[in-house]
Amino acid sequence: MDIVTSNAEAMSLPATAVVEREEQQVVYVVREGKAVEKAVRVGKRNEQWVEILSGLLASDQVVVNPSKGLVNGMDVNVQ
Repeated sequence: MDIVTSNAEAMSLPATAVVEREEQQVVYVVREGKAVEKAVRVGKRNEQWVEILSGLLASDQVVVNPSKGLVNGMDVNVQ
């Protein structure tokens, strides 16, 4: 019996980076000093990590611990 598997590396983020907004899973990325909301499709998850199936680029700078008050277009400082 042949079994086909995938060994592609999955993109994952800390679970704190993925938030629910209007029944969608979103993350905030930083573009030109502003928070930009991006919808993502998630896969496997545990208490610490969430697999990101689509919606992000590897080069995106993700806000890993967004505050509840963070909104799309808000000025942010990267530390």
